[in-house]
Amino acid sequence: MVRQRVRLVLLWLFIVLCGATLVTVLLGRRVPPLSDPVEQGEILADAALQHFQYSEIRDGRTFWSLEGETALYQLEQDRVELQPVTLTLPRADGILRLVAQNGTAWPNEQRITLEGAVELTRPDGYRVRCDRLIFEGKLGSEGQLSSDAAVELSGPQLQLSGSGLRYDLAQRQLHLQQTVRATLVPRP
Repeated sequence: MVRQRVRLVLLWLFIVLCGATLVTVLLGRRVPPLSDPVEQGEILADAALQHFQYSEIRDGRTFWSLEGETALYQLEQDRVELQPVTLTLPRADGILRLVAQNGTAWPNEQRITLEGAVELTRPDGYRVRCDRLIFEGKLGSEGQLSSDAAVELSGPQLQLSGSGLRYDLAQRQLHLQQTVRATLVPRP
């Protein structure tokens, strides 16, 4: 008889504990599922990534690589927003490296916009600086860089400035737009 009472008390205690656990779970704070958008400021993203890296490779050849410390991917717009960003363009004569504070990439369109203290470094020591630069890749081609912002180009013996640029990567031709100024530095 004592054993039956102990079992009954234990059973009621078990039922009360299960009920309390169930109430706690149902009323407790719910964790959003992984598929919910990630909110950062006013931007909603489908995925937030750290140490992002993406390379465009066709027929075993890397056309460009994109890296960012943080990346927000928006699936519906097929857009990736990066901070800070590095764009690497491998070429036969060396690697062009572009760095900027912010970048937006549309991988399917082969288009990347770099903004904020953009700096392009060439292997021969020349640097291009501007506030905004756009890379547009084309299938089977090297693509081009363009800017409508003020541009400064400096190198070992030359300093140029203009109010925009077009750089055909396949032809390796850079054209400065409007208000062009040049300074030649003589060799020592």
